[in-house]
Amino acid sequence: MLVPLTLRSVIAHVAGSFYGVLYTIYLIEDLHLSPLLLGVVVSAGGVGSLVGSILASRVIGRLGFGPALIWAAIGASVIGVLTPLAGGPLPLAVLMVFLPQLVGDGLQTIEGVAELSLIQGVIPDRILGRVNATLEVFSHGIAYPLGALLAAALAGWIGVRGGIAIGWAGMAASILLLVLSPLPRVRQLSDGATVDG
Repeated sequence: MLVPLTLRSVIAHVAGSFYGVLYTIYLIEDLHLSPLLLGVVVSAGGVGSLVGSILASRVIGRLGFGPALIWAAIGASVIGVLTPLAGGPLPLAVLMVFLPQLVGDGLQTIEGVAELSLIQGVIPDRILGRVNATLEVFSHGIAYPLGALLAAALAGWIGVRGGIAIGWAGMAASILLLVLSPLPRVRQLSDGATVDG
C-alpha cells in the first residue's frame, strides 16, 4: 500500500509544482486578474482547506480511509480542470479559478488527512519517523524541484496555460495508481495493516 501512495505522491508533486511555478503568472498575465483578485482567489484555497480539515474525519468515517482518499482526489481533479480551461469574460475566468481553489483545496485537505492517517496507522512506530522523512525527501525534496524546472522549461516552449494543463493532467493521471492499488478496499486502519502484512 505504501508503494502506490509514494509513487502517486512523487508524480503529483512533480505535476503540482507546475502550479507552484506558473499559477501566479497564469492568473496575472494570461487571465488578467488584478493583484486584489489574485489575492481573493488564492485566499479561497485557505478557506477551502479549513473547511476540508473540519470535514475530513466525517468523510473518512463515512467512506473509509482508502475510498475517502481516492474520491477526494478524483473530486479535486474534476473541479481542477476548470483552471487550465479558464477564460472568457473576467468574472467567468475568476470563477473558473476560484472554485478549484475553494472546493479543490478542501478536497485535497481531506485526501491529505486520509493519506497521513493511513501511513501513521499502518507503519510501526519504531520506523514511522524514517518512513515520513523518506516520503518527504522523495515528494518535496526531489519531485517538487524537478517538476519546477520541468514546468519552467515546458512553459517556455508551450506557454503558461499549456504548462498548467500538463500539471493538471499529471495530477489527474496519478490517481490511477491509487485506484488500481488495494486502497479502494481499505476502509479502516486494520484493513491497511492486513493489505501490507
